[in-house]
Amino acid sequence: MTISVLEQSSLAIRSRADEEMPCLDESQACALVDIGERMGARIAAWQGPRSLQMQQFVGLVRTGDLEIEILPKLEGLSQPARIRQNLLAMLAKTEDLQVQASEMAGFVESPEPFCHALARLYVQRLMEAVRRGLRQDYRLHQDFLSHVRGRIEWSSQARLQAACRLEIACAFDERSEDTPLNRTLKAALLVTARMLEETRSARIVTELRHAMDGISADCPSADQRARLRTDRTNRHLEPLLTLARLILGNRNPNLGRSADGNRDTYALVWDMNVLFEEYVGRLAQETLQPKGFHVVLQDSSTHLAHDEAAGRKAFLLRPDLLVRLGTRPWAVADTKWKQLDPRQTNLGVSPADLYQVLAYAHRFETAQAALLYPHPPTLGRAGLQKELSIQGPGPEPVRVRIVTLDLARLDDVPDQLERSLTGT
Repeated sequence: MTISVLEQSSLAIRSRADEEMPCLDESQACALVDIGERMGARIAAWQGPRSLQMQQFVGLVRTGDLEIEILPKLEGLSQPARIRQNLLAMLAKTEDLQVQASEMAGFVESPEPFCHALARLYVQRLMEAVRRGLRQDYRLHQDFLSHVRGRIEWSSQARLQAACRLEIACAFDERSEDTPLNRTLKAALLVTARMLEETRSARIVTELRHAMDGISADCPSADQRARLRTDRTNRHLEPLLTLARLILGNRNPNLGRSADGNRDTYALVWDMNVLFEEYVGRLAQETLQPKGFHVVLQDSSTHLAHDEAAGRKAFLLRPDLLVRLGTRPWAVADTKWKQLDPRQTNLGVSPADLYQVLAYAHRFETAQAALLYPHPPTLGRAGLQKELSIQGPGPEPVRVRIVTLDLARLDDVPDQLERSLTGT
């Protein structure tokens, strides 16, 4: 059984299933909370004895025969298929997935959960790579043979002779598909196999597992996967490797993690705080670079203060976006995955968020700053919602723009970013 819910929504706990409203029984609710706690992701939290509050994570969680698809709350989009399409577009931008337009259309037409479609995309691409031929590398083998191959291992040979054995201890190089790259691709295949067990793609998964039978099922560590590189002979595998890293989890928490080795319990989730920040940052770089600006993400070159007693810098500043024009800072910005509300004073902007971006503007000596939020339809048009003028020690006041970005219409976001970060 599969149910779909929105992040930050409530999920009822009932003793029996309700076709009108997604719900869990008590054991399923406990399992969902427990999976998140073991991953360090806090996917859901108790909201009283009969309800769970979903957190800011999106993706797929499986416990037993229940799959829970968690979709982002993109205001202005109500159809799950459209939400899945925009979520894929955001991931494609941040993870360099190189998804074709035809593949995007498949996400809209398919009623399956988002992660199932992502898994199906992976096995299709992996099948193409296997048919083309996986990369083989030379590996050192040591064996006792009846004839000389490679070089003789004399220390081992001496022991053989002492034992009156007729074999020859040889060390030789042999081409093998059991490489770190191919082990990574197989590990991602095994993760996707759990998602596609009862689908038409299960046959392709079985065929791939047979074709990759000679490759070890031991998955390289996260650090080893991060160091993997392609060269001119296997450059065509770069998009596939990127997708495999995404499925296996290339950031904290450990995405795609199987809890306690139980194949019926796993989670493949993304933190929307991080995804929104990285999507906006990547898009800002692509949009502003042709205009002569340089966008630095998570700049960590500046501290807020100096500790006089210790004689060192203190309180590292790390704005989500630092926009430079030449060598001069032009603007700073922070992204916030929070909902603004026109009924609240100052749209509900947190004073702490305002103080934070003001500290960035002061230390980077720029008069322009922005707080970037997802757009709620209750605010009317997306873009600039409020501009605050804050007088500092310098002659020019700092102007802080409160900006909303319409994630229901991703094609409009580049223009909204350009206007908010350059003042045009």
